[in-house]
Amino acid sequence: MILKECRRRAEVDFLIAGAFHRTGFETRLVAEDAAETPGVQSATQSATQSTDPVERLLTCLARGEMSAAELRSALRIKHRPTFRADYLHPALATEWIEYTLPDKPSSRLQKYRLTPAGEKALKERGGEDVK
Repeated sequence: MILKECRRRAEVDFLIAGAFHRTGFETRLVAEDAAETPGVQSATQSATQSTDPVERLLTCLARGEMSAAELRSALRIKHRPTFRADYLHPALATEWIEYTLPDKPSSRLQKYRLTPAGEKALKERGGEDVK
C-alpha cells in the first residue's frame, strides 16, 4: 500500500550528461484523476518510453534478433538476475519471444526473437512497426 502510493506520487529521474551520471529523487504530485484513468499519461512521462518491462523488451526485439547481453545493453540494465526475472522470463512465458536455438536454451550463442504473437502484442500496445 505504501509502496503503491509512493510510486504514484514520486518519480526517480536518471540524468546522464557526458561522463557524469546523477540519480535524483524528486517528488511530484500527480492529479488524482490522471493517475487513476488508464491511458492518461503523466506530464512527466515520455510518450515513447514504456514503464512495462516486457513491452520495453519487445520494442528492442522489433529491430531483430538479439542476445541477452545485447538486450541488457539496449535496455541499460546491468543486473542479470533482474533482467531475467522481470524482462526475459515473463516474455518467454507469454510466448511473445522465443529462442533462436530452442534445443540449447543455455547456449552462449543463444539469441531471442519476436514471435507472431509478440509482434501482435507490440502492435496492439502502440509499439514500433515490426519488419
